[in-house]
Amino acid sequence: MQEEESITAGPEGAEVAAAAAAEDISGVEAGAADAASGSAGAGVVGAAPVVAEKSHEEAPMIDVHVPHGGVRTWKDFWIHLGTITLGLLIAISLEQSVEWLHHLHQLESDLHAEAEKNLAIMDDDYRFFDASMAQIAANRERVDAMRASGGKIKLSYLPFKNPHANGVGSTTPLASVWTTAKESELVGLLPREEAKFYGRVYRQYDIYMDFNDHLRDVDVERTSFEAQFAATPMVRWERIYPDLSRMSAEQLDEESALLTKFWVAQSYQRGRLDFFYAAESAVLEGGASDEDVLRHFVRRPITPMPAQRDAAAVQPSAKGPGKP
Repeated sequence: MQEEESITAGPEGAEVAAAAAAEDISGVEAGAADAASGSAGAGVVGAAPVVAEKSHEEAPMIDVHVPHGGVRTWKDFWIHLGTITLGLLIAISLEQSVEWLHHLHQLESDLHAEAEKNLAIMDDDYRFFDASMAQIAANRERVDAMRASGGKIKLSYLPFKNPHANGVGSTTPLASVWTTAKESELVGLLPREEAKFYGRVYRQYDIYMDFNDHLRDVDVERTSFEAQFAATPMVRWERIYPDLSRMSAEQLDEESALLTKFWVAQSYQRGRLDFFYAAESAVLEGGASDEDVLRHFVRRPITPMPAQRDAAAVQPSAKGPGKP
């Protein structure tokens, strides 16, 4: 019976047996290879996550993952593309919003800082204007006394006592932050009502500067006239004090008119300080309307100009010095 089975297998049975033996040998070799590389393979596999984590930390980026299940149809493709596009737009919008808020807060901070500087400048200007107007009023009173006396009284021109230790005159308030914001279109960052409020605040600055230009013209006119009667040699940047005794009656009339004109121009400019001071005070208090500006408005008193004297009001005394 065994001989019949081996004979029956023939050549085909031999081929089947050879194939089975080859598979057994392959399995043994694969097992040996796995055993030989066990420790080394474990080390490589264990190290891979560490390297991946380090590279991820060094170069962070936005990961765009393929949807689970893959993209099989055009519908899946467009849905996946739309999702990516929407995510990128949201990220860009958030970044721009953060940048917008940064620029907005910086602009508001700069405007507040400028308001603080302007209030300090105007406090000094008030003191300067008060001293200057008092001097102009006193000198016009002396000129009027000489006019009324018909030249019998000789008075000297009172020098100016500058309240500033450094000798500077009035200082122009600042508007550089607002001007730069308008030129660079940063004003568009402000909410509409806030931008309108700041526009009205700096409108007060523009009006003040208009009066400042007018005062400068009047000062040049007065100084040019008084320079004809300079009591001391004229020096650049030094004030000119005229010798009133050298003026005729008509020239004294003109000097009185020029002093009055200058005093009026300076009083108007000083009055505009009240408006700009109130506006900048409202800025620091978080104001946003004209009512907020008016709430801070204070009309500061000024040195009044004395009334003009006529010929009957001032007469030279007939009594000599030392006589009762």
